Amino acid sequence: MPFNPMFSIFHEFSIEIAAPLHEVWEFAQNPSNWIMWGTMYEACYLKGGQFKSGEVIKVKVKNKPRPFSLLLTEVIPQREYKTKTKVLGTSEENTYSLQMLTPYRTKFTSTLLLKSFITPFLRSILIRKIHERKSSALKAFAKIVEEKKV
Repeated sequence: MPFNPMFSIFHEFSIEIAAPLHEVWEFAQNPSNWIMWGTMYEACYLKGGQFKSGEVIKVKVKNKPRPFSLLLTEVIPQREYKTKTKVLGTSEENTYSLQMLTPYRTKFTSTLLLKSFITPFLRSILIRKIHERKSSALKAFAKIVEEKKV
């Protein structure tokens, strides 16, 4: 679907984490950890085994019969990774970026671009749901990394 603001939603959320950048990256780039902070996930795994551009991540959502695939479109180690998925006429692109604030403090930013034919009809509901999901997931992510449960 070509970019059209009427059919798109952009959302950005950042959180500061009291942990060194390399620890945050090690946790973030392992899809099997995503079930700890993504409350809707039951299982996540790399299909090819390496966290690099072009690899596919299989994601099993709780109470859904089949997993869906995320494509890793870009990976810049210790800095950011991007994913893209398409499901039922909806395209979602995510970017997860890390920025070292101090040697023991890291800023983690999640941006999402959602493109869907239903966006004009459900915009306010979608924005609220996206914000709730992303903010709670990143807060859980930060807590896990800070408590060194990695």
